[in-house]
Amino acid sequence: MTEVIQAADCSRSTFYLQFKDVFDVYEQLGDELISDVVRLLEESYQEIQEVDFTALSQQIVTFAAEKRDLVKLFFGEQADGTMVNKLGKAIFEEVAHEEQLASNDLYSVAEITFIVAGIIHVLSRWLTFDETTWHQETMMTDLTRILEKF
Repeated sequence: MTEVIQAADCSRSTFYLQFKDVFDVYEQLGDELISDVVRLLEESYQEIQEVDFTALSQQIVTFAAEKRDLVKLFFGEQADGTMVNKLGKAIFEEVAHEEQLASNDLYSVAEITFIVAGIIHVLSRWLTFDETTWHQETMMTDLTRILEKF
């Protein structure tokens, strides 16, 4: 805990005013990251009538690259799955809302679930490679090609 407080560059009392413990820090950072992803998705829907998969892929990959360490921590292969599930649920709910899907439209539910889970796992896998192996631009192109199939 001492290392976390030192990294936060604050006093122990200030830290405990904001957080209960190190798990609370983890939870709040994860929730903030998920909110950022949902906001990115909301913005992509607001800007256009139909989702531009190229632009969305670029935004998603750029976001993941910029926050690489946090994304790996919460959604990478070593993550416990809790945040992956929360992210998947948050994205699903946003897409369902934006697309105005009926809850009884089971095909769309399955399709969105499949796409969201795929994107999350492809990105977490991508982050295990170094930039020289799987370039960011290549990931954007690959993700766009996949999304355009749906």
